Amino acid sequence: MSQEQITSFAPIKIVVNSLIAGQLLFASAVLFILKDSLVFYKEGDMFLYIVPVFLLIAIIFSFSIDKLFSYHAEPGTSLKDKLASYYSNSIVKLAPLEAAGIFSIVAMLLNESYIYLTFLIIALLVFLMIRPTKEKFVQKYKLDRDEQKQLGMR
Repeated sequence: MSQEQITSFAPIKIVVNSLIAGQLLFASAVLFILKDSLVFYKEGDMFLYIVPVFLLIAIIFSFSIDKLFSYHAEPGTSLKDKLASYYSNSIVKLAPLEAAGIFSIVAMLLNESYIYLTFLIIALLVFLMIRPTKEKFVQKYKLDRDEQKQLGMR
């Protein structure tokens, strides 16, 4: 593996984009299946209370997980090890939002109500807000100029 591959952000971008694409494809399939029977809102729908609470818990949990992770590397830790740590922390941080998005889609499928798309959109927007980026990586690990150059920055 070359140094360029080791310090690339491509793997995490592929994973994050795949998670987003999976939710969008699942939602599209559900919308296609239910295209003739969808309504905006159904009376007495218990999921209308459960889904937003689950989404709120997922958002709080995602932000809490980020604060729990240690982004301080020991002196002498390689950039490759810092990236590996950041990748795994990022995936764990995004998992609750992925679950909330999929839960919203399943609720839409079960209740034939497209109000759940709003919860999916909220989950995806938060997902995009906290997705891993080079800039966040540099900031969290306080990379020096040499490490930033290895990442292709500055």
